[in-house]
Amino acid sequence: MTTRMRSVMAALFLVLGAGACSTQKTPLARSAQVPLADGNVKSKALSDGATRVIVKIEHLVPPSTLRPNATTYVVWAQPRMEPGDPVQPSPEALGALELDQNLTGRLDMVTRLIDFEVFVTAEPSAGVATPGGDRIAWAAVRRTAKR
Repeated sequence: MTTRMRSVMAALFLVLGAGACSTQKTPLARSAQVPLADGNVKSKALSDGATRVIVKIEHLVPPSTLRPNATTYVVWAQPRMEPGDPVQPSPEALGALELDQNLTGRLDMVTRLIDFEVFVTAEPSAGVATPGGDRIAWAAVRRTAKR
């Protein structure tokens, strides 16, 4: 293989690979309940069609200040309603934010969803089945499946 051909092949690989493996970063909107909170959602299409989701929020407040008995922040995924869906699909819990001593929360997980909204609520435990608290932060994740 000639040097020129190797260069062309390497450039083609980089261009095709960059599009397929790109990470999308979306800022989180926030409620007035957490005016100093600042965060984002990073999403990436995986080779098996799933989506890797990383949520990071800085400058949170203790969950109990937002809702009595709340001990944690739960991250939810609300699937987008498709044409013909008779009812809005139920949100699924992605997990609880891991809070550090500076009240920065982070969650890194994988979901089978492709087109959905991520939102965060203050909850009494990480094991709640449905969101009970107000949405304190949210963002839309919109991507196409990896080819």
